Amino acid sequence: MKARLLCGIAMLVCIAGGIGGAVAGNRFEAVCVATNASGQRVVIGTELNDSGLRYKRENPADSNDEVLESLGGKGPEAAWTPESIARCRSSLALAHAAPLVFLPVAGVFAVMAMRTRALATRRPKRGTVFLSYNHEDAAAARKLCRVLQEHSIPVLVDSDSMKPGERIQGFIDRSIREAEVVVSLVSSRSLLSAWVALETMQTLQRNRWVEGRRLISCYLDDGFFDPQCRLELTGHIDERLRQIEGLIPDYAARRLDTVDLNEEKTRLYDLRNNLGVILATLKDSLCLDLREDRFEESCRRLAAAIRQG
Repeated sequence: MKARLLCGIAMLVCIAGGIGGAVAGNRFEAVCVATNASGQRVVIGTELNDSGLRYKRENPADSNDEVLESLGGKGPEAAWTPESIARCRSSLALAHAAPLVFLPVAGVFAVMAMRTRALATRRPKRGTVFLSYNHEDAAAARKLCRVLQEHSIPVLVDSDSMKPGERIQGFIDRSIREAEVVVSLVSSRSLLSAWVALETMQTLQRNRWVEGRRLISCYLDDGFFDPQCRLELTGHIDERLRQIEGLIPDYAARRLDTVDLNEEKTRLYDLRNNLGVILATLKDSLCLDLREDRFEESCRRLAAAIRQG
């Protein structure tokens, strides 16, 4: 809603700027342009020099066109001051440029407003949960999924909801779009997963621009509370990046393209760059403890939070 409103305001401002420029251009044309003896439109000034003043004293009823015609083959500098001519040229150039600049930009903001509205109208399914987890935590994910379904909460999880042949990126986009709540299972393993990081960042971005989406984090271990956590995780990411870099010469020697390595590198760099935001978000929100001794209590609180909306 806020993004659409801002785009709408920006569009109106740009339209006003374009129309204002066109109106100003017409006004400047009336005082800054005259027709010479050859019928050409020429930019003049708004202040007469000494010669021009003498002519006007002798011919007070003459228009700017007639003053310009009286100069014969001379330029407007013979009757008007160079400074006023320069001001007129600048004013006309700016006024004429305004519609060319502002109106296309208004079109861009109009498209952005329509796209934002389209996103906002894709309302999530009430109470639907997208479960984001690392596959090494699959047992905990299945257990949580069963509990949520026992509470009549529909769950989107890759093992059940991903269509045959569907790309992982497409499944993530669809699930975040359709779900009202993204439940992220946090562990030392998931924090090293580029896919889980992608799901978290996309949810945070969508929460910022589209109403009705929430991210609830549940942790299987509390290592992310340790101040050293980011340093240790970054070290693991850097080690994997070094391993990938080490494979590139072997790929080149065998004349293999590196598209698979490049895609993994991109995901790892995104994880590395966004790790601080993810950890800060976890520390700044109420995360539910899903360890064995707190599992049932946390599941009840999670189900209640999802149903309450």
